[in-house]
Amino acid sequence: MSEILDAISALGDATADMTVAKESFEAVRQDAEQAISDHLTEDNAHSQYVKTDRFEQVKKLPIYPEVMSDDNRLNMMLENGHLIIEDDQIIRLYGWLEVNTSDYAVKSFPIAETKTYHLRFNLTDGFYLKDVSDVEYNPDSLDESDATFDTNYDDMNLALVYNGLLMRCIHTHQLSKTALFSGDGSLLVPVCPRLRSMRLLFSNLEPTGSESQALRIPASVENSGQGFFKTNSSNNTYDSYWTDATAIALDTNNNGNDTSVCENTIAFSPRLQRFQTNQWFTELHDSHTHEFLLRSERGVCLPIWQTHGMSLNYTNIVSANITVEYLR
Repeated sequence: MSEILDAISALGDATADMTVAKESFEAVRQDAEQAISDHLTEDNAHSQYVKTDRFEQVKKLPIYPEVMSDDNRLNMMLENGHLIIEDDQIIRLYGWLEVNTSDYAVKSFPIAETKTYHLRFNLTDGFYLKDVSDVEYNPDSLDESDATFDTNYDDMNLALVYNGLLMRCIHTHQLSKTALFSGDGSLLVPVCPRLRSMRLLFSNLEPTGSESQALRIPASVENSGQGFFKTNSSNNTYDSYWTDATAIALDTNNNGNDTSVCENTIAFSPRLQRFQTNQWFTELHDSHTHEFLLRSERGVCLPIWQTHGMSLNYTNIVSANITVEYLR
């Protein structure tokens, strides 16, 4: 009998302990809630935190939208008179908010080949297509290339549809890309109808051996003019000349122990119809002759530039790099 009484007594003690623990926990919870409430009502509760009522005001950071793909352009197509946006693509807004194209039901739009359109996106309207001649969209009858229609922090201009051609726009908060390459091959340089000029910085500091290197962008060059001077034991200045060509040259075709760097700026007319370049090259020969070359080219953009991009073809490159910078 005494053992049963002892067990009942122990159970009573455990129940009392549990009651005390529960009361203690409730007191801690109430204290925590009061502390949080006091924290949120302070004018400057904690400088490194954003208060709840202020978050809506600061979440739209001044960062340009970005399409999270290799070429920073949204995949879409023109098919049977419709502009169609593909699923499972990510757009990042304000530097942190990611949305998926699959979450939007409206991703197909009928088009007329004789009209000019902008495909746009924002969080309120989703994807929407605007006829540039629409007086509500363009009350001042501006040309579609006007900066008024460019992407801003809240609303994206994703593509231009012009004369039945689809020209997709580049969207990235950092408007530059760098590629390392060697041997023979080709790189695709995306082009954007909203980014009206680009700069290519090329460096080839490795000797190429007996074969000459080449770095070219196929193009319809109407006029190419250049002039250069070289220095060794004496200075010689050479006259300039003009000629037609089938490519934009991005190097001086050096060989042996020659090394070179160059800068090439390409400006485009609206809708990527014409181009003009300004370039400079500097090259050091194995004979210690230093050359400085200036070149300018102009011509007609190839149709493939508008729909896909520019092919940068290279041969016999030992080790080189090129950085492409897009200018707003």
